[in-house]
Amino acid sequence: MMKREHISAQGNVMNLKICSRCNTAKEPTFFYTCKGKTRSECKACTIKRNGLYQQKNRSWKNRFVDNDEQKSYMTAYYAAHKDKFAQYRKTFREKHPEYFKLYSRKRKTEGWKKEAEVTTLRLQDVENKHRGVDQ
Repeated sequence: MMKREHISAQGNVMNLKICSRCNTAKEPTFFYTCKGKTRSECKACTIKRNGLYQQKNRSWKNRFVDNDEQKSYMTAYYAAHKDKFAQYRKTFREKHPEYFKLYSRKRKTEGWKKEAEVTTLRLQDVENKHRGVDQ
């Protein structure tokens, strides 16, 4: 990790970090953090890289079914591969039993929630479990 000290005009000593892509020295606030550590490329380079990836790989746009042609294709694909999807659901259920316990518990106590809220709760619980945080 390359760091550089810089004395500002006010006489303050600032720690700077050098971006691995653009090779410019920037303050640590200009870098994303991952697991408590700063990433090697700055936020601007990360955004630029992600934008280029999304332009190059348009497959991420097909996640959401908007038109009838795509919807009919996905319906036919699902019908042709029902066994594959059933096996996936079974494997997921075995790997993540805490998700279904949490989901059914929340549904019984608070009624149906928005899908995003349930997903967020699940992600938080799984992350806490992996970190070893007791609730």
